[in-house]
Amino acid sequence: MIKSTTRETMFILGLLVISFMFVGCATSNPDKMVQLNRTEYMCKINPAPYSKLQGKRILLSTIIDNSKNTKLFNYYNPQMTIGYELYYSSRSNMQPVTSYFWYALKKAFECAGLRIEEYGPVYDAELTLTFTSLTDEEIQFTALLTKTGKLSYTKEYVVSMPKVQTHESSILKQRAYGMLDSIVVTMLNDPDFQKCFYD
Repeated sequence: MIKSTTRETMFILGLLVISFMFVGCATSNPDKMVQLNRTEYMCKINPAPYSKLQGKRILLSTIIDNSKNTKLFNYYNPQMTIGYELYYSSRSNMQPVTSYFWYALKKAFECAGLRIEEYGPVYDAELTLTFTSLTDEEIQFTALLTKTGKLSYTKEYVVSMPKVQTHESSILKQRAYGMLDSIVVTMLNDPDFQKCFYD
């Protein structure tokens, strides 16, 4: 016969296993999925403040996603209840986080007046971005900029977006697209970033 304390222990362990199963389901199956695509994104950056950077060529060599809170094709809100599916266009297959952001940020930089190169050999500076955390409310990333083969600067950035209490797709989409603008504006407003091109 199993003692009462042993039964209680087994019951508690069973509850813990079930709880972990539900947590896993919540993490992989958000309540709401929002579809984003690069062609739908309309940049709202005013290029006027960046006139000295107009036409500068950046080799956007790579984007690395080291975030622990993303998946290959998705990122989420901090509570993991809202997920974002990423596409190049409304008719394309899903894109990995790194590919989606590469093409979307290319569009944002070019909206600000710079030129993004995918390959060499002619460019003014090379930019590598490494994401360390990404949610719909905040992105943390490191930018590494090199010029003429030498490291010009490296800096950690945090770009935060306003919190919203809604599941409305149109609002969530506009905030997600606004984050792309904010990433580029944050870097372009950085005196160290500008100095790399002026020196």
